[in-house]
Amino acid sequence: TMKGVIFGLLRTYYHQNSKYSDFVKISRLFFKRLVSQGWDQAVLKNLFKTAFNKLNHQLENPPPPPDPNAPRINQLFFHQTFHPNDMSRKEIRRIYSETLEEVMRNRANIEKFTIAYSKPTTIGSKIAKAEIFQPDGKEVSKYIAGEVPNP
Repeated sequence: TMKGVIFGLLRTYYHQNSKYSDFVKISRLFFKRLVSQGWDQAVLKNLFKTAFNKLNHQLENPPPPPDPNAPRINQLFFHQTFHPNDMSRKEIRRIYSETLEEVMRNRANIEKFTIAYSKPTTIGSKIAKAEIFQPDGKEVSKYIAGEVPNP
């Protein structure tokens, strides 16, 4: 939904910008871009307000860190490359439940079954890898480590 898209992008913008003023600026540009694409300004204001409130709430109330003493959950991951003609996640889960779930729980102590998809390889991802040019001796990692003085 548009509500989720707006919240997700605002959260990403917040984490990508170290200055709050930059976050506000890019958020305004995002709002203006949506208006120029035909979205109703009143609807967007409500969606942005809701997203900002949710983001502020999450930032003020971060989840507690995981308990290192908590028992681990044994999980089984079924991973495959996504293809639109493959079986649906729902069908895979149904087959697992009907055939393997009880055996996996009793014999292998598997408590959770997760179906995960990866993006298929595309021609574009093979021929156009995005890579930042870094001159020899001036790699970003050397600046971070303090090996190269900042200009």
